[in-house]
Amino acid sequence: MLLLEPEVTDPELTARPITREPLVCLAAPDHPLAGREVGWEELAGESFFVHEQGCSYSDQLVRTLMALPGPAPRLTRFGSIEAARSCVAAGLGLTLLPRATVERQLAEGALAEVHAPVVPPVPVQLTRHRRRWTSPAARAVAEELTRLMAG
Repeated sequence: MLLLEPEVTDPELTARPITREPLVCLAAPDHPLAGREVGWEELAGESFFVHEQGCSYSDQLVRTLMALPGPAPRLTRFGSIEAARSCVAAGLGLTLLPRATVERQLAEGALAEVHAPVVPPVPVQLTRHRRRWTSPAARAVAEELTRLMAG
């Protein structure tokens, strides 16, 4: 299983970092911030669709936005990346997502990048249950995945 988290704290799991995934701030192509360079203060006035609580990069974004002076931004949390992508593509607000989850939508013009302050890439970790047997086929897939993502 792949996790996009800096730490894996579940004692039943082993984790091996394999890469870091860049995060991108996104808007609908016709959103006033699409393609622009903006600061945190300007972002704080927007509505955001973020991943559920416990997602490290979404939680960090929420903490950053909530710490800014002025009115708090409108935040909606979803359990799926697809839900956030769909709301943003419909022009309802912004989101912060791993680039790999939106490459197709960016290439097709369904989403546009907002050039927000740099947010550190999120670590991608390959995990497995400590006590479960790993088949040779699963090991081969894990090794190929590691090779492809780290390369």
